[in-house]
Amino acid sequence: MLRSQNRPLPHPLSLDFAATLQPARRLCRQGFFWPESEVNDQLDHTIRTSFAEVLQYAETHAVSNRIGAYMLAIDRVAYTLRQRGIYA
Repeated sequence: MLRSQNRPLPHPLSLDFAATLQPARRLCRQGFFWPESEVNDQLDHTIRTSFAEVLQYAETHAVSNRIGAYMLAIDRVAYTLRQRGIYA
């Protein structure tokens, strides 16, 4: 249903409401449109790279993947704080 037909919009929880919504657009912060395939490829790359880093860190320190992920995150934060200094 369109608003121009002078009918009220359906309830947001109804199935008819979904038909009134515009299709989702993939925008970056700068306002550029990205094809869905490129977004999925970049996301896949990021997930695989991050998993490999966590796995390597956990194996190096002989801990579980969960603890390895925490250690890697804390290590990254500590490194950034050392590089920027206390007041940055």
